[in-house]
Amino acid sequence: MVAHNPTGRSKGDGRFINIYHALLNTVAWEQMTPIGKAAFLECMRFYNGKNNGYLAISSRSLADKLGVGKSTAARAIEELVSRGFLRLSKASDFSKKRMASEYRFTHLPCHKTKKPPSKEYASYGRSASNHTEEQPT
Repeated sequence: MVAHNPTGRSKGDGRFINIYHALLNTVAWEQMTPIGKAAFLECMRFYNGKNNGYLAISSRSLADKLGVGKSTAARAIEELVSRGFLRLSKASDFSKKRMASEYRFTHLPCHKTKKPPSKEYASYGRSASNHTEEQPT
């Protein structure tokens, strides 16, 4: 049984991952590979509520978390970026310091730029060819 404090809230680690159905019901999510979905969940573990835009995610650390190879983890990150779930906010720097790339989730407000969520994943799969054009008669 979970212990509660005098206000009725549970004691202990209250962190959780909140994923809205609107995100899960997009074409970008539904067509994503299982490793991409697992990578999304693992990347969400880096988010602490105040660091969107500063998420240092390396393919090596993600590979360790997922139990896959580094190149598979790198492909998963690229899948998240190409589908609009993640955006690069700072490229990696291995010239003098070994710094991983920093990312931001597009479904959350960015703490680095103070901008609202862009939700780029919602437009994944939509293109100009999806719109019907009037054919001349």
